[in-house]
Amino acid sequence: MGKHSIRFKITLLFAGIICILIVMLLLFNITFSEKFYMKDKQEAMLNAYESIDDASTSTVQAPWLTQTLRIILSRYRLPKVCQS
Repeated sequence: MGKHSIRFKITLLFAGIICILIVMLLLFNITFSEKFYMKDKQEAMLNAYESIDDASTSTVQAPWLTQTLRIILSRYRLPKVCQS
């Protein structure tokens, strides 16, 4: 490698650093993304449950309750569980 120019060596160095960073980011993403998304979805479901519980224990009319449930489900990106 003694006959290569300094330009080639610097390019090779930067390419190596970029490859190492990409591999590190992929490993980090694989390792921690599932935990993050599961925790995020659990918090969303808990918040939705609390909102639904508050709405269902109040004395409201059925059409208003259905609309409130739709808003809550869409806010927390949860599947629709009730049909009207």
